[in-house]
Amino acid sequence: SIDLLVDIDKNLRHNFKRTVRGLFQRPAEFDAENLYYGMKGLGTDEDTLIEIICTRSNERLKEIKEEFDKISPKCSLEKWIEKETSGSFRKLLISLIQCKRSENSIPDESHCEQLAQDLYQAGENKIGTNEDIFNKIFAICSPPEIYSVNEHYSRISKYTLKKAIEKEYSRDAKEALITILDGILNITEYYARRINKSVKGLGTSDKMLIRALISREEIDIPDIRECYKNIFGKDMVDDINGDTSGDYGKILVGIAKSEFR
Repeated sequence: SIDLLVDIDKNLRHNFKRTVRGLFQRPAEFDAENLYYGMKGLGTDEDTLIEIICTRSNERLKEIKEEFDKISPKCSLEKWIEKETSGSFRKLLISLIQCKRSENSIPDESHCEQLAQDLYQAGENKIGTNEDIFNKIFAICSPPEIYSVNEHYSRISKYTLKKAIEKEYSRDAKEALITILDGILNITEYYARRINKSVKGLGTSDKMLIRALISREEIDIPDIRECYKNIFGKDMVDDINGDTSGDYGKILVGIAKSEFR
């Protein structure tokens, strides 16, 4: 409830407050708030925009836009993105939040093969990149269709589609397209890598760590733990415990130990 969130804001501080608040919010509300604070003030947290907008479904994005309007009634999510981003990155994000992605669960394989060919011709097989083709396919195709396009791409090119994106794009647009692809091909691995990225090296990317754990809390945390162990050869819970402290650390470790599937 609103009253509960007000009490949390009054009585808790910093990352512990952010975590507890997130656990009591609806998923779309949590996402909308993260997007808002990722753009409010000096600078823009492109990483937050990419993680949320490039991995959520049409239905979730619609809910996020409604929640965002409650936080920022005078300026929509689309208007914020227009102000805070630029170029092909901005175009892709705005396309995604139009929520026009296909809902087809069974891909037309011949159509997906043609789309793979279109991507090849728009990128690797020409000088420069036809970004409109990439933008259209990644923003309009359903996840099963993109999965199929990825398979077909590997048959017509010496590169994977991910490698082709890395060659053709740079910076935020590259990260956004790769996140869409990774989120479809293996969302569990995507979040295992996010959690590792947040705790490795000096310091902790607390916002990233909190977002990742809360976003998957009642979905696939046990699978992420297993994936984390397979990729990094380390225990995810131990890594989080070693990088956090106090009540904040305890609550994150509690989430990371979740057996909810």
